Amino acid sequence: MPNPYSLGIEVQELTGPVHGLDGFPPTVTAFIGSSARGPVGQPIAVLSFADYEIAFGGHAMGAGLSRAVEQYFVQGGKRALVVRLASNALPVSLELDTGGQALRLQARDPGASEFLRASIDYDDIGDNEADRFNLVVQRLAARGDNRVIAQESFKRASCDPVSRSYIANLLAESDLLRPPLQVPPERPLATDASLAATSSGFVESASDGCDGDPLCDYDIVGSATEGTGLFAFGQSAYFDLMCIPRGERDNCIGPTAMLAALRYCRARGAMLLLDPPRAWGTVDEVGAGLASLGLQSEDAAMAFPWLRAGIGDSAAQADIPPSAVLAGVISRVDAEHGRWTSPSGPNGLLRGGLRPVSRLDPSQVLELARAGVNGIVAPRPGAWGLGAARTLAGNDASSVAWRYIAQRRLALAILQSLERETRWAVFEPNDHSLWEQLSAQVEQFLDGLHRQGALAGRLPAESYFVQCDEDCNSPLGVARGDIVLIVGFATLRPAQFSIFEIRQRLDGTRVRASSLSPYAQHQRLAQQA
Repeated sequence: MPNPYSLGIEVQELTGPVHGLDGFPPTVTAFIGSSARGPVGQPIAVLSFADYEIAFGGHAMGAGLSRAVEQYFVQGGKRALVVRLASNALPVSLELDTGGQALRLQARDPGASEFLRASIDYDDIGDNEADRFNLVVQRLAARGDNRVIAQESFKRASCDPVSRSYIANLLAESDLLRPPLQVPPERPLATDASLAATSSGFVESASDGCDGDPLCDYDIVGSATEGTGLFAFGQSAYFDLMCIPRGERDNCIGPTAMLAALRYCRARGAMLLLDPPRAWGTVDEVGAGLASLGLQSEDAAMAFPWLRAGIGDSAAQADIPPSAVLAGVISRVDAEHGRWTSPSGPNGLLRGGLRPVSRLDPSQVLELARAGVNGIVAPRPGAWGLGAARTLAGNDASSVAWRYIAQRRLALAILQSLERETRWAVFEPNDHSLWEQLSAQVEQFLDGLHRQGALAGRLPAESYFVQCDEDCNSPLGVARGDIVLIVGFATLRPAQFSIFEIRQRLDGTRVRASSLSPYAQHQRLAQQA
C-alpha cells in the first residue's frame, strides 16, 4: 500500500539486485589556460563558444585558450569544461561617492578586460532609513559598449554592520563583486543621470585591472591540497580529453607541466592532447623535441603542424593550436560514429577553412606517425585532415593496439565504465552468486559493444571474455574483502585480448593490466565456441 504521506508516489524494492551498464558518457574536453576574464580556478561547463564568451570574455591578447575553445566547437566539439588560470592578476575597481569616504568596490574576477558599472538609488526607502540604499551592478561586453551581459541587484542594502542586509554580507554572494574590505558609515549617494560620471546614470569601473604574468609550469601544475591548477577540476567532474593550449603569452609551458598533466590524465582515465611548441617548425625538430621531452605515452596525442584561420595575409588571420582542433574532431567522430572510430580519414576532415602553416609530404607524415605524431594532410584538394591517428607512444607502445587513439580511448572508456558501474558489488555478500551476477552484468555490456562493432571479432568469443570465479577470488582475498574480476577485450584484431584485473574493495578500486598465456587464451576460446 502507498504511504499516505507520499502524495501518491509508491516506492517498491525490486526482488534481487538488477545492475546494468548504460554505455559511455558523452565526450567532454577539459581546457585550462588564461582568458580575458572569468572566475579563476573554477571549472565552468560550456556547450558553445557563446557560453565561453559569457563566462570568460572573447579573444584575449596573446592567450591561446579562447581561439582553442572556439575552434573546438567549430570542429564539432559538444561539451567543454574550462578552468581559467591567472598569475598575479588584479581586479578592476569602482568608487561610489558617499559625500565623505568613498565606498570602494572590486570586481570578483581579476583582469583588465572586466568592465563593470554601478548605480545607486533610494526607491522605496523611507526618509527615516538613512543607512539603506539600492545597488545595481552590471557587467558590460566592453568599455563604452552598453550591451549588458550580467546584472545583479541588491535591494535595501545597508551600511550599518549590525544590519542583516549589511552590504559586505550581501556581496559575499555576488558573482560580480567582492565584499568590500571597508564600508564607510555613510551610504553612497544616488547616481542619477545629471550627477553620475556618465550620462547613463552609472558609475563605471576604473582601468586599474591587470591580466598578470604569463603562465608558468607551476601555475598549471598547481596544488592537489589547495585545488589549484590541474587539480581545480576536482574529483567528480568528468572529462575524457584534456587540452592545455599554447598562446603567445603561455608559450613557455614546459616539460614539468606536460608531465604533471600526463600523470593527472592517466589517473583520471583521460587522454592528454598536446600542442607542439611553436619553435618546432620541421619534422626533424619534432623528432628531436619529443626525444628531449621524454613524453612518449599511450595516454597522450599530438598533431602537427599548427593551423591557420583567415584568408591570405590579412590581419584577421590567427594561428590555432592543433590540440583543440584534434579534440573537436575526436568529439565529433565520437558522437557520429562511436568512440571506437578513428578520427583520421574522411570522418575527421577539418572544418572552418583551416589550413596548416606548413605542408607535409607523404614520407614526412609516415615519419611523424612512427614517432606517434599525427601529421595534417590534404586527402583531397581543399580538404585537410589527420594523416594518422596515433598516440604519442608511437611504435614503442606496450601493446600494438595502444599505438592508435581510437583503440586506446575505447579501452579507457570500457575500464572507466566497469570500474564505476561494478562498485555496487562491495555491498553484497562475496560468494558465487555475486560472481555470477558480476559476470552477467559485464558480459552484457561487452556484448552490446560487440554488436555495435566496437570490438574486433566476428564471434563474441573472439571479441571479449569475462572471468569472476574461485580461480581469481581466493579464500584469502575474499576474507580481505577483495572482489576480483578479470576482463579481456579485443580492440584491434580478433582474439588479441587486452586483459585487465579489476579489484573492488570498500576502500576503493584498483585496475591493472593482467596477462594470460596464449594457451590459456586458446582454451578459453575453445570453451566459449
